[in-house]
Amino acid sequence: MKKLIALAPLALILSSVSVQAVDPIAHQMTVTATIPTADFYVTPAGGGNWMNDPQNLDYDSQTKTLATFSRQLNMKSTTGAISAKLTSPIEMSNGTPAQNIGLSVLVNNVALTTTSAEVLAATAAATGQTVPFQVRAAAAPTGGYAPGSYTGLVGMLFETVTP
Repeated sequence: MKKLIALAPLALILSSVSVQAVDPIAHQMTVTATIPTADFYVTPAGGGNWMNDPQNLDYDSQTKTLATFSRQLNMKSTTGAISAKLTSPIEMSNGTPAQNIGLSVLVNNVALTTTSAEVLAATAAATGQTVPFQVRAAAAPTGGYAPGSYTGLVGMLFETVTP
């Protein structure tokens, strides 16, 4: 009986240790890979996938302008020219429609609209090319851009055009 009484405090200590254990922490991450076909692709150039990350058009307080976002795209099509279009008109908004900032997108120096336009001729597309890509803000209205945090989405569709 004395042994049982002597072990009772030890059992209480051990049970309190398990109650005070720290909860485990679990993490998850998504891993992706896109491997384009050799026949047709349009991918961001220069490493990384900047197309899926938010990009900032820096504001220059001296000139009161927004910087142009410039990168490059790798393009190839063995079946014909490559055309591109915007999936919808684009602008940045701060929540006040009257203050929206229009945007223009240029692929290989061709301004995109919601109508398809050729951005790479078939002969150049057949071997693959790296072309310039730009997003520009519209000129500031009279009185300048309104202060605020602006966001926008640039949706594009690239297609290969068969002759």
